[in-house]
Amino acid sequence: MARNTEGWSLTRDRRTGVYTVRFTHAGRRQHRSTRARDLAGAQVEAARIYAETISGRRLEPRARSLRELDVLFAEWLSQIESEIAGRVVSILVENGNPVEFGQALFLIEE
Repeated sequence: MARNTEGWSLTRDRRTGVYTVRFTHAGRRQHRSTRARDLAGAQVEAARIYAETISGRRLEPRARSLRELDVLFAEWLSQIESEIAGRVVSILVENGNPVEFGQALFLIEE
């Protein structure tokens, strides 16, 4: 794994044979798959990924931890029990709209 003059390096996954480009941008380490199994194709793709990231045309991938937080939040919400029995007849607030403390969210029929 030698560093390229542009500042990126390639590593090959032993299991899959796919090359990954590694570099640092804006103080953060970047590890991006080139999706190429041959060295020549990986070098071309790595140069493109590096150039697009440095220029700002390529956005950073969304953190995986957000998906994990979504799962934890869903599990937490599923453990909340209602204080009253009944059936939800109507949802009074549309998804994504802000709500205030004490605002009715559902119409419940007992």
